[in-house]
Amino acid sequence: MSKYEDLLRNAPRERLPLFLASSIHAFTIMARDPENSPTVNAAIINRIHRLAGHLMWLLDHGNALDVWRVRGIVEDLEHLVPSLRENATKRLRGEV
Repeated sequence: MSKYEDLLRNAPRERLPLFLASSIHAFTIMARDPENSPTVNAAIINRIHRLAGHLMWLLDHGNALDVWRVRGIVEDLEHLVPSLRENATKRLRGEV
């Protein structure tokens, strides 16, 4: 299990929506890079789409994240620029 899976599984539920929103926001920052190719931006848009879906599911159902969703979030999170990823995980830990 990666450190991010562990963080997500053990985080208080009320921090998860802010963490997901922060991650989505971070990907929008990355998408604004004028040097990105259309392929890179398409990949970023797909990651935003998946994270927004996880966020909507969490808000609609109010449940904890299941293993499938945690792994999907971690997979996307690994593609964030490290400084943006750390900012999102600080929110998950309640440090911001």
